Amino acid sequence: MGNRAVILCCAATLLPLLASADDCSTKDLQAARARWAAAKIDSYAFTMWAGSPAWNPSPQPIRMTISKGELVSAVSLRYYSRPGPDLAFDIVEGNSVDTKGRDYTIPGLLTWREKDLQQQDIVAQCRFHPELGFPLTYSMTQKFIEDGNYALELTDFEVLQ
Repeated sequence: MGNRAVILCCAATLLPLLASADDCSTKDLQAARARWAAAKIDSYAFTMWAGSPAWNPSPQPIRMTISKGELVSAVSLRYYSRPGPDLAFDIVEGNSVDTKGRDYTIPGLLTWREKDLQQQDIVAQCRFHPELGFPLTYSMTQKFIEDGNYALELTDFEVLQ
């Protein structure tokens, strides 16, 4: 029951946001990048939910912390059910996540999305924060690959001092 509750929780969080995303274009990404640059934020944190429903139906959230434009921490978050009749759980920090070779800063995530859109077989939807330009949701599907899909959601964004 515990895993099922986590899957339902994640699906309830991720799917409505992805459903409201619009088709994504290079122009959308460039506009988002301009808003992010104009905001001049270099220290921030967010929770990233990412994965493919085909191979990971219950994405594990990762708390990312960026300081002065550099990733300083990537920690997995885990859900633990509380005993009792209510569907209640605690979120606790787990292990550090290996981020070698990937840029999980906001500019890095935007560049990653732009590279997706350069491929001819990609259909993508995205939604960006209206003022700051960081991606709220992003999903992509490769047209000719059965399980070639990917979804990303950023939550709990905060500017750090």
